Parts: sequence; C-alpha cells; structure tokens
Amino acid sequence: GGAVALSFPISLSKSLLTGMGRLVEVQILATLAALFNAGMVFLALRAGGGVVSLSLASAIALLSAGVVAWIRVVSLLPGLRVSPWYCSRKQLRELVGFGGASFVTNVAMTLVRRIDVLLLAGPLGLGAVAVFQLALRIAEQAQLFLCQLANALTPAMGELFAQKDGERRKVWFLRGSQVSLALALVPCLFLLFYAEDLLLWWVGEQFLGAATPLRLFAVALLIGNLEDHAGNVLSMGGKHKALAVCWSVVAVTKITASLLLMPVMGLAAPAAGTLIGAIVGKVLLELPVALRLIEVRTLRYVRSVLLPTIPAALVGALTFWALAAGSTTVSLAILLMHLI
Repeated sequence: GGAVALSFPISLSKSLLTGMGRLVEVQILATLAALFNAGMVFLALRAGGGVVSLSLASAIALLSAGVVAWIRVVSLLPGLRVSPWYCSRKQLRELVGFGGASFVTNVAMTLVRRIDVLLLAGPLGLGAVAVFQLALRIAEQAQLFLCQLANALTPAMGELFAQKDGERRKVWFLRGSQVSLALALVPCLFLLFYAEDLLLWWVGEQFLGAATPLRLFAVALLIGNLEDHAGNVLSMGGKHKALAVCWSVVAVTKITASLLLMPVMGLAAPAAGTLIGAIVGKVLLELPVALRLIEVRTLRYVRSVLLPTIPAALVGALTFWALAAGSTTVSLAILLMHLI
C-alpha cells in the first residue's frame, strides 16, 4: 500500500518525459524496470520467499523505476519545482478537460488489476485472497514480460501518426500483433497445462486452488497481450476518450461478471470476470475502433494475425498435452523448474 501511494507522485516523471516527447526513454525505463522486477522476483524465489517477499520485490522495483525517471526529468529541467501552490483554478480546469480521459483510463485500469481482493475478501475470506493472489502474481509476472513488445512499438506508432504514414502504421500494427501473439503462446500454454505443477513446485499442494484462476488468467493474458497494440493505436492516435470508454467497459464488465459468477465459481470468479471483461471491452469494442482508425479491415486482421498463429497454437497445445499426459510420476515441467 505504501509503495502504491508513493507511486502516484513519482509516476508524474513518466508523464513529464512523455510530454517532452521522450517516448524512447520512457520505453527503455519501462523495459529496465520490468527486467529489474523479474530479477528481484527470481532472487526472492531462489531464497525461498513467499507472497510477502514477492510483494516487497515488486514494490522496490516500482519505486526504483520512478526515482530513476525523476532523476532524468531533473537533468532535463533543472529549474523544475513541484508545489500545490503553483496550481490555479484555470489550470485545473484545463488539466481536467485535457487529461480527464486519461484519468478515467488509469482509474479503470487500476480497478481491473486491483479489485479482485475486495471482491473475494467479503464472500470467501482472507484465506481465499491469499490463494488467489498466487495466481494473480504469476500472471502479472508473465504480463510484465509479454507487454514489452507493444511498449517498444509505442514510440514508433506515435511517430507514424505524426508523419501521417498510413501504410506503415498498418504494417507495424499487423506485424506487431502477430509477433506478440506468437510470443505469448508458449507461456500461456505452459500455464494452461502445467498450472498445478508450477504451484506444487513453488508453494505446495495446499495452494492448488489457484490452478483454475491461473488458467483463466492465462487465456485473458493471451487476449490482453494481443490487444495492447490496439490500445497503442488509440493512444498514439489521440483517441483518448475512446480508450477511456473501452477500459471503463472492461472494468464494469469484469466487476459485474465476477459478482454474478461468485456463487457458482467461487475463487475463480474474478479471473473469469477478467477474461469476460477482456473479450467484451477489448476484442468486441477496442479492436474494431482501432482497426477503423488505421483503416484495416477485420478480414485482413484475421488473415494476417490470427490465421498464421493457429497451426503453431495447435501444435503447441498438442505437445504440452502429450507431455502433461505422460506416464512419468514427475512431470517434465517439474524437472525443468528444478534444473532452473
């Protein structure tokens, strides 16, 4: 909680760098932060740490990235001063009018990522929250890795919009989406087929209840990773209100579906809500808007992005299924994780 509270003022540094057009530096900092976070998590796991150690590692990585960004901002703007007394009502109105959509987007994204604990704590208790958090943490680490390609393409997409280069926008969007989908297949299929093995290796059989939420998160992760490029198109194309509407639909759909499914699915309900929200808000709403913005037909998108990946997905699924269904008492996944 303290790390999240401190991250709000610290995150202003990213906004300042983005406003100064330092998009490449922003993406480099984001990539380094993800690598640092992954390294901290790896060290925590190797030391035998649990959920508390992982939370501490993520908090340190989050704050470190913000501090480094502030150091860069101060080097670019030596006379920068931050104080609430510098703000006037006129400036506040301008800020709300200009950044209101981005604020709504950030609030909706925060709700989507953090509302699960509140949804579970009341009906199922803190014990269920602890089990669910394991699945959520694993999914978040996979997301940190997979989103880097979309983040890396953000400056290029912004430059192409500035240059009004429609054809190259189409190529970058379609190629980036195709590569992102291909890269996401392996970790997502691994989580689908080896969720129990991963949990047994890490925390033991008492937390196997996190397997079903983890599988649902894996599917949601596959969809969300693919649609990150659509979000880039809307953001860099100046369609902030459309992006805010899409994320608001994701948040409302997730919360509603989670509450409705709670009596039936229990612990897995928020993960199922996340998946349903991604389908409704991202696939059915955000993607069509992005395709219209860059003038790409849905049929071309399916033919260029989805169809080439289907054979690889089928082969990968059959391979993981065959390995998971083997007759050995210790699965291949467990052996590989022990070697690591």
